[in-house]
Amino acid sequence: MATSPLAMHRGAIAVWTGSKMIIWGGCCSNDLEDPRFHDGAAYDPARDSWARIAPAPFVLSPAVATWTGTQMLVWGVTPEGPRGASYDPASDIWNRMADAPVDGYFESYTGVWTGRQWLVWGFGGAANEGAAYEPTSDTWKPLAPFPFAPRIGHQAVWTGSQMVVMGGSAPVLDFPGLADAASYDPATDRWARIAPWPLPPRDAPNAVWTGREVLVWGGRKGAQWFADGAAYDPARNTWRPLAAAPLSARVPGAFLWTGKVLLVLGGIRNTDYFSDGAAYDPVIDRWRPVAPVPFKAAGPASVWSGTEALVWGGLEPPRAPAVEPRFLPVGARIRPGAGD
Repeated sequence: MATSPLAMHRGAIAVWTGSKMIIWGGCCSNDLEDPRFHDGAAYDPARDSWARIAPAPFVLSPAVATWTGTQMLVWGVTPEGPRGASYDPASDIWNRMADAPVDGYFESYTGVWTGRQWLVWGFGGAANEGAAYEPTSDTWKPLAPFPFAPRIGHQAVWTGSQMVVMGGSAPVLDFPGLADAASYDPATDRWARIAPWPLPPRDAPNAVWTGREVLVWGGRKGAQWFADGAAYDPARNTWRPLAAAPLSARVPGAFLWTGKVLLVLGGIRNTDYFSDGAAYDPVIDRWRPVAPVPFKAAGPASVWSGTEALVWGGLEPPRAPAVEPRFLPVGARIRPGAGD
């Protein structure tokens, strides 16, 4: 992959437009203590070239993002409270979004795109709450109150008809882990408890929707890291364990659905940074190793283009215990194998 015009943005978000990967935001560089970024760039794999995009009207860190089919939506928290903006790559113009009706201390949030609305959900103040954003009218609508135990560090995916929320920890002393899960139906504005997953409680699990199942793998809880996973079938409201992966325990770096396999690349465990990867086929419940990323991919921005994984952002491990890792503005294109 060609060299990008950006400094390293750890925690940058990425979307795939159908022809380009847009990278935006994030934090941290090698030269400044803890900056936050509001710039970005678009990568064109057909030309192997980058182009800067216009800076956003404010900094959001951390942030969530989605691609609607015509624009990128980004949302997060600023010192003044939650904010959002939309970016149109055709005109290279940002527009501020209306303010969402959520608590000003909103944290640990996720966002899923339904095809018409963007559901943003997380923990704010003392309870979990969320809102649905309509891009066509620039309006928000509050989601029904979450009727189950509040949580942070959760994961959420869109199945085509409902948002499934799973995992995380209770925001109380010692942060006890949660193994329950719930679904939200925007058509009825109702929550429902679903079958609990057959995994130990954890934060930071990674999840994707395959078109039939939710695949969950990895994560951590305190000093414990995980290398197991499970698949949820919403039609049957059942979970099944995944076969053992040829990867060590970690929070994965890139976690992408190719249309046929789940692709896991890189990751982090404590001060260990990984570049290896594996592909999981849910039809045969089998993993296989794939070519590693050519750098340590602890928390890269990543997308699936339809033919390959585009991964940006690496780390150079520290050479001494008290030294911080060096962030690298590098990228790679990974093809997991024929037919994937």
